[in-house]
Amino acid sequence: MPPDINAPARHGTSWDADVQAHIQQKLNTESALGRSRVDVTVDGGAITLTGHVTGKQERQLARRIAESYAGTRAIVDQLKY
Repeated sequence: MPPDINAPARHGTSWDADVQAHIQQKLNTESALGRSRVDVTVDGGAITLTGHVTGKQERQLARRIAESYAGTRAIVDQLKY
């Protein structure tokens, strides 16, 4: 079952690290992102995506993955293609 996207974001170093690890693992194992390199950082109220994707569809997929774990955190998209 996917995470509850409506759940309030829990903040703190360990929560941020857990969320970051989950998102990064999902990004790394998503076959549709195989030619892309996406990194994620979580800092309190924001999830930041950086790196390179091969096109618009990959960018949208990376955002959807991050959003599925975001809770109330903002998504900062700094991806390039």
